[in-house]
Amino acid sequence: MLVSVIMPAYNTERTLDRAVQSVLDQSFQDFELILVDDGSQDHTPEMCDQWVRKSSQITALHIENSGPSVARNRGIQEAKGDFIAFLDSDDTYEPGILERFKETLDAEQMDLYIFNYEQVDEDSRQVAQAVDAIYTEAEEAVRAIYSYNGLDFYVWNKIFDRRLFESIRFPEGKIYEDIYVSYQAVSHAKKVVTSCQVGVFYYASSESLVGEKFQPRQMDSVYERERQLEVMRQDFPRLVGLTAKKLMDGLLGTAYKLTCSPRTDYQATYRPQLLALAKKHREDFKESSAIRPPYRWAWWLYKCCPKVYVSLYEWYLGGRKV
Repeated sequence: MLVSVIMPAYNTERTLDRAVQSVLDQSFQDFELILVDDGSQDHTPEMCDQWVRKSSQITALHIENSGPSVARNRGIQEAKGDFIAFLDSDDTYEPGILERFKETLDAEQMDLYIFNYEQVDEDSRQVAQAVDAIYTEAEEAVRAIYSYNGLDFYVWNKIFDRRLFESIRFPEGKIYEDIYVSYQAVSHAKKVVTSCQVGVFYYASSESLVGEKFQPRQMDSVYERERQLEVMRQDFPRLVGLTAKKLMDGLLGTAYKLTCSPRTDYQATYRPQLLALAKKHREDFKESSAIRPPYRWAWWLYKCCPKVYVSLYEWYLGGRKV
């Protein structure tokens, strides 16, 4: 049983070695590591080639800069494994994650394995919330993913049966593409096993959490969550409230980054879009018991006084992964 670990890499010369080594250090060694250099402008391409020379388990692909979706799709195309995993080139695996996956697979024969993560900041560490469970009904698996942030719709905390990718690919040209792929995989999986044990360390700098500059493509986060809300309305109506909470999270995070941007043209263009989207789903938000009062107050404050909202976000919400 071979696991293909796909690692897109773009200008990550500072963290690539750490990420690659965490895969090579796995106690379970029946894997291949596919490095996909996404047109990097630093020393990442040379580093990928150096790793190929060091280990027969590593393959390096070099493509024009096209974004993580294209890089991941190319990795899937080249993968030879029975199962497929994704690891970002600035994160690391826990040394026993692949072995725990194999042990669970032998016992449960699942086609999707979801494990917990630990967020590593510059001055702190925090383990996300997850649960040990087995799901054979898609709705209950989706409910768990919405309920526990450690199981969230990322692809780097999951190991997929490669057959799930016979009809699934990452949407190209967008960010936050994990949401679509993860949801499709959960919907098509016959058995999903989740674990509260940490399998990956997610490294987040202060810049990536709350200081990242707003770019128009970050609106993808909001619109993808809105699309997911409409999908859920059709597929699993009882989960609309949880999905509305995810949309609210996306609105709050994007509103923060937009308000911090010095570009008045961005403010003029995208603030009305955020406000219109929130108004459109006002009833969904109102009926969602998952949206706690502080989040409702925060959105009201953004509408009335964006600058004060920024201070609130940094104080109360900024340290949370939303």
